[in-house]
Amino acid sequence: MFNASFTGNDEGKVIQDAYAYMKDYHTKTYGTMKLGGFNIVQCDIALLMSRFMKYDIPSFKIFKKKYDYMDIKLLLDDDYQAKGKLTDYLDYFGIKGKYNGVDGSKVQQMYLDGKWDEIDAYSKQDAEIEYLLLEKVAQFKDIDIQNTLVFDTEFVVPEENIPQKAQLFKWYCDNMPKNTKVAKSISAYRDKFDMDDTRKLYCDKNIFNKFKNKIISVSVAHQ
Repeated sequence: MFNASFTGNDEGKVIQDAYAYMKDYHTKTYGTMKLGGFNIVQCDIALLMSRFMKYDIPSFKIFKKKYDYMDIKLLLDDDYQAKGKLTDYLDYFGIKGKYNGVDGSKVQQMYLDGKWDEIDAYSKQDAEIEYLLLEKVAQFKDIDIQNTLVFDTEFVVPEENIPQKAQLFKWYCDNMPKNTKVAKSISAYRDKFDMDDTRKLYCDKNIFNKFKNKIISVSVAHQ
């Protein structure tokens, strides 16, 4: 397995380097590359596409239609709202879990502490274990994953946005109708909100996406 990661505080460089790698692999596979990962259609694809537009990167040849993506979560369950985190599926299939027991909620604090080597190692292993999981699922469902490049993104709230994010979160909890599904799903955070919790809100399609987050790492894995 080939495994690489692009990590740093300069988001533009991270995105440019990751795109260059994807483009090169796309060329080597004669345009047959597919992108894979866990929950990428709902989250990671949108994140990268927004950054490709921001940095004027012509990504249309790499990011094709949804049915060209090997989204592990969709392959396991067509319902995006279905419960189940990546670690749940890793445990079920007997795949060794996260880097030093770290999960995505800890990346924010690692970023604030300047632990770039740890972020890079965590990100790199994330892509590797997602590829191993994809192999398991593909074998079970008899799916061809040849020329699939699995990728994963790590993103944080920049320090300057943390106070506004916390303030907005409190307003949202105070003003959102209490009988809605989303309100119930986030109510547990209301009294214990901290910086680590912000990352759990990034893929929410509601008001939180109006705040800019920052991609600090993109990792890839493929055969």
